[in-house]
Amino acid sequence: GDRLTTLTDRSTAGNDYTAPASGDRPRWDTNILNGQPAYFFGGDSDHNYVKRASHLSGEIEAFFVILLPGTQNGNGFCKFGGSSQASHCCFGGSGGQLYTDFGANSRTFFSPTSGVTTAGFIHQVVAKTGTNNYLIFENGNTNKSTQTFTQAWSTTQHQIGASSDSATGNSQTNWWHGWLLEVRLYQGARSTAQRNAILAELNARYGITVTNF
Repeated sequence: GDRLTTLTDRSTAGNDYTAPASGDRPRWDTNILNGQPAYFFGGDSDHNYVKRASHLSGEIEAFFVILLPGTQNGNGFCKFGGSSQASHCCFGGSGGQLYTDFGANSRTFFSPTSGVTTAGFIHQVVAKTGTNNYLIFENGNTNKSTQTFTQAWSTTQHQIGASSDSATGNSQTNWWHGWLLEVRLYQGARSTAQRNAILAELNARYGITVTNF
């Protein structure tokens, strides 16, 4: 597929993510999951990532729709949080652990359900305001982690396709190998009805089996 410079924000906020240079651009692949296209990030062999100036603040609920290859050659993922710990998807290969510091001053990790990463899955994170339990779900109401963190967003940039050990999120230390089909970022935690409506849309589009809240 073509190499794309921009991951376009389909809301009215204009928060597009762009590749800093031509060699960083992810690949646009068609017919990846349930006939839907996706951005492909090539991991250690390709070093693809996109970024933008930090734009998230307050309480955010995020939905990442992800598909991993059976064998990974990279285990980075993204950088949104203000910790000095990297996020990974997944560490140790497609059956390994998923680490995230999304909007937090530290990171948590969990093991995805066997086989789910290579079938396509929804990684859902609720980054709470203040010092609260951060909630992480897999394919809907399957709670994978509840961790008490203090909210902290990276202050320089947010990026997808590479993780960072910098608290400001302005460097790349690990590269992600996988397909990103969709990202949804909502200001404020969603209600039960809103979550179930989002899951129904993602189920219809990608064929991912979900569990309602």
